[in-house]
Amino acid sequence: MVRHPFRFPAAGPLPFPFRRPGPPRPDRRLLAGLLFGLLPGAIAAGSLPPVWGFGVQSCAAFVTAADGHGQDLDLARWEYRRYEDWLTGLVTGLNLATGRDVLAGADIATALRRMQAHCRGHPEQDFFTAAMDLVRLLSQLR
Repeated sequence: MVRHPFRFPAAGPLPFPFRRPGPPRPDRRLLAGLLFGLLPGAIAAGSLPPVWGFGVQSCAAFVTAADGHGQDLDLARWEYRRYEDWLTGLVTGLNLATGRDVLAGADIATALRRMQAHCRGHPEQDFFTAAMDLVRLLSQLR
């Protein structure tokens, strides 16, 4: 039996072929501070870059899809999954940017149920704003 000469180190950074060469990456705390610190000001100033995908949909549209999802309607089920996928991508990106679990241990299904309750009370709000409200609420509970 021939053994491969390469072994992963027990701890520390990965060796060259697996480590991205170049300057060090920015501190995740700095990125999180920028995201949560500048976001409210940018929203107020109206200078935020565009939000793509289902984040621009209204809460009322999300509630309609969520209600249809429970009734096993095909179109509503696929629409609801698009919201689920969009929220999963947002949460994953925030987790990577901040270096922590922004849902504070909750899963996506629980987050969607919480957002459904929030959106019933705020039907005019867009889905992105509702998602960020949920992230802010959960970050305060830590």
